[in-house]
Amino acid sequence: MIFSKYIYIAAAVAILGLGLANWYLIERVGTLKGDLIVAVEANKEWQEKVEKIKIQAAKELSLRSELATELRGARSEAEEYKAKFAKHDLEMLARIKPGLVTKLMRRGTVGVLNDLEAAINRDTDLSGRTDIGPNNAVATPAPSDPDRGKTVGGLFDKVLRESLEEPSGVLEGD
Repeated sequence: MIFSKYIYIAAAVAILGLGLANWYLIERVGTLKGDLIVAVEANKEWQEKVEKIKIQAAKELSLRSELATELRGARSEAEEYKAKFAKHDLEMLARIKPGLVTKLMRRGTVGVLNDLEAAINRDTDLSGRTDIGPNNAVATPAPSDPDRGKTVGGLFDKVLRESLEEPSGVLEGD
């Protein structure tokens, strides 16, 4: 009988141990399910971020392709100008007709500055922001400056106009 008493105690301890193990496993499964839900949500967020990065990379690739095309065009145009300048002796022409050369140089400078301003005034960048560009940036000159608070594009236009005004007496040799 004593022996059977130990069997009952051992059986009760085994049942209690299995019950505790079962309770622990059920709790662990619940925790793991919660962790899985969090991981799935995090994975969705990462997938969305990856998609955004892929879209951004495609935009950048497109812009790089456009820039490469523009660069090839600008290089060919520069080669054309180099060929034109190689054919002519501008130094001699400047000595003979300084007014003509000055007019041509100013006209060419205006064209280059217009092209430069058009390139600067693009309204968006790679992030898709539309609030950038020199016409949206406000100049911050000294407090006594009469141009205080004007846009950079407006100041650029003013400087361009002033530089194109012919100073008196320069072109009198024409």
